[in-house]
Amino acid sequence: MKSEELAMLCSALSIKEKKSPIGTLDSKLKAKGEQLLSFCLVGKVLINKLVNKDALINVLSNLWRTNEGVDIEALEGNLFACYFKNLEDRKYIQQGGPWTFDRAIIAFEEPSGTGDVASMNFNRVEFWVQIHNLPLLCLTEDIGTFLGKMIGEVTDVDLLVAKNIGENFIRVRVVIDSEKLLKRSLRVDLLGNGIITTMLLRYERLQDFCFKCNKLGHSLRECSEPGDGEESITEAQLRLNVWLRSESPPKRFHHRNALTGRWNWGNQSGKPHFSSG
Repeated sequence: MKSEELAMLCSALSIKEKKSPIGTLDSKLKAKGEQLLSFCLVGKVLINKLVNKDALINVLSNLWRTNEGVDIEALEGNLFACYFKNLEDRKYIQQGGPWTFDRAIIAFEEPSGTGDVASMNFNRVEFWVQIHNLPLLCLTEDIGTFLGKMIGEVTDVDLLVAKNIGENFIRVRVVIDSEKLLKRSLRVDLLGNGIITTMLLRYERLQDFCFKCNKLGHSLRECSEPGDGEESITEAQLRLNVWLRSESPPKRFHHRNALTGRWNWGNQSGKPHFSSG
């Protein structure tokens, strides 16, 4: 039953019932519950239709290579809870995203307080984003961080992968707001002289998103924006939308995350990748 329906039923309780004795958790019970939540992630598949929960749990259970395993439980709608055995395994999965199911992005929240699912936003998704069309001036970690902050919250910067494959771009690991437009470019005045450099973005392991409104969480066919989705589009616009998606770099190219000290890996196929200590 949805939380809104439960709230409605609670409002129907009599005055006498609402004034009944109140129970208070003792410190040991509270501490046990808080420890359980500290190793927990709550996920939501960002898609309008209901997903097959059994298939979702089966796929993630087989895919996630944690040290001590994980218990996944279905919640209401497209929500599910993941109970890890330690904090390292939880971080390992968070850093390995973005995760997808049925070509839809999964957003995760770390529960806090009582773990009230109704208060969670599920609007933060972490991507490796490639920044292309860069002049040599920009190929530094500090400038990579600056550019990454124009996209979202920066958690890592990688200069090594592009050099190893002979290309000219920076990778930044950023947390983006899934409810906002997905940026396709950055416009920067590099020298303060009014000359604007346009940098193009590519999102690694980006699956379905809406070309029409540039948002995650639904496909073009499901978009609620005005219009039929068949407006005139140039070949260049179509190619840009397709180019926005990128595979992860080949697995043999990796770098150490400056924040965690762990080695981050990609793979050529675009399938989920993992961090390997």
